[in-house]
Amino acid sequence: MKGGIGVIVIGLDIGTTSICGAALDLPDGRLLRSVTRPNNAWLQADGVRAEQDPERIMTVVREIVDELTGSCPDAAGIGFTGQMHGMLYVDRSGRAVSPLYTWQDRRAL
Repeated sequence: MKGGIGVIVIGLDIGTTSICGAALDLPDGRLLRSVTRPNNAWLQADGVRAEQDPERIMTVVREIVDELTGSCPDAAGIGFTGQMHGMLYVDRSGRAVSPLYTWQDRRAL
């Protein structure tokens, strides 16, 4: 522990409304920096269909990670959490080949 800082960790929450990140000093949980951006990846949101652009989501996630690691370059790890459930078709390489169908999509009701 140097200069009063312990282990720094970064957490990201990738939600359907916003994407947030925080850098914490552990073990006391002191907040070093936080970032919140709107999740503006909507393709369809008409009360029945709820689809988002996965590439746009990844762009925002990368921007937040870059900002947090720029402020806290010694971060020891990054944890992710996301929206409730959804479906995204990917190819064999893991690249998205469909929109993200979010938990708000009502077509299967």
